[in-house]
Amino acid sequence: MRSEQKDIYVGDDWWDWSVWIEGTPAELSRVKSVTYILDSSFSSPVRVVRSRKTNFRLENSGWGEFTIEIEVNFQDGKSRKMSHDLKLHYPSTRRKSPTRFQIVDVTPKKASLHTANLLGAITMAAPKVDVKAVKSAAQPALKIALTGPTVSAVAKGITTWLSHNSGVRLQIVSGSKKNVQDVSLSNAASLLRAARDDQA
Repeated sequence: MRSEQKDIYVGDDWWDWSVWIEGTPAELSRVKSVTYILDSSFSSPVRVVRSRKTNFRLENSGWGEFTIEIEVNFQDGKSRKMSHDLKLHYPSTRRKSPTRFQIVDVTPKKASLHTANLLGAITMAAPKVDVKAVKSAAQPALKIALTGPTVSAVAKGITTWLSHNSGVRLQIVSGSKKNVQDVSLSNAASLLRAARDDQA
């Protein structure tokens, strides 16, 4: 038994997507329901699907990639947990060049150490994103190449790190006019989307 997905790009960095369970007819006949746990940014992140005819398919839409936690609930009361890494794809004729911007640590002390640790957090949350440290004695920074589907993963890495380093002050520098914005737990994702859109 395994999870499968389908994604369709509908434009403006937005996708329709679905995820479902594949298995033999005998395996699927034992399933009572499937619970999908989406990213916490969704208004109702826990979804329960009971339709065996659709292989317990969940349909949704959005702009970011993330890991869906899945619990398959069987008729006999047992359950099986698995996860699915949702991947969103641009059509071959509509691929976007990555948006490039910087995250700067303007904390007076230990900025270089903070930046190195933030690099690790982003890489862990979004391993396929191109992120590099920029050496600067004045303001250590990270240079990130971002595409639409990777926004949520990068934001998750930043917010997870910020939640454990509340005294650190980060800024996003983006666009041809070098727009500067302070980054917080509440605005990281929206600032990343704005940085991407500014260079679209």
